[in-house]
Amino acid sequence: MMSVCRCSLISASISHPNSLSPCQICTILMLKTVKCSALTSFYLYFFPPFSRSRNWRSRLSSFLQSPNSFYKPSRAVSRPKASHRPTIEELNKWSQSFDSLLQNKFGQAMFRAFLKSEYSEENIDFWLACEEFKQLKSTAKRVTRARVIYEKYIYEEAPKQINLDFITREGIKQNLFNPPASCFTAAQKRVYSLMENNAFPRFLQSAAYEELRHRAQQDGNFERS
Repeated sequence: MMSVCRCSLISASISHPNSLSPCQICTILMLKTVKCSALTSFYLYFFPPFSRSRNWRSRLSSFLQSPNSFYKPSRAVSRPKASHRPTIEELNKWSQSFDSLLQNKFGQAMFRAFLKSEYSEENIDFWLACEEFKQLKSTAKRVTRARVIYEKYIYEEAPKQINLDFITREGIKQNLFNPPASCFTAAQKRVYSLMENNAFPRFLQSAAYEELRHRAQQDGNFERS
């Protein structure tokens, strides 16, 4: 039954890509790419970070018809040097700890795809930007990067504005001229909490995650046989 559903969904995506919902798109991407285990690359191709590409449906249709052509070298997207589909043990860790999911590149990309389907990927994009910001040692680089993050996620008219209270927003604004490594810590913790308590439980119930668990279970059974 599951094989029939998968085939029907993929077939429908080729014939009528405009009729698909965001959740169906997320599921199809998992179905078509999970066996080649390059989720990060294919996701960046369909949903580039910090942008809302309008031609993703045509890209998806082309990919479903000629999946091998996706991995031809190009300037825009490069195949990762190493990636793997998570084992059932790793997936169990994800379900028990949101942090385990975020520390896994495959899980991170998959969760962003899910947030994209809910139109809230700005949360994980901001969280990742904060992680990079904390690693900066140069004061000059911190000033420049802090301004970029502020204008993209914090400012009242930011294109990818995140949900923050006034006090947190103003605290960040006042630190922009000489931002410490902890400039975005309070905002990052708030966004982390929102993702962990709201989106993460829904992600664990999603069709894409269930399909990944099913495949991981099959792989585990095959290795033991």
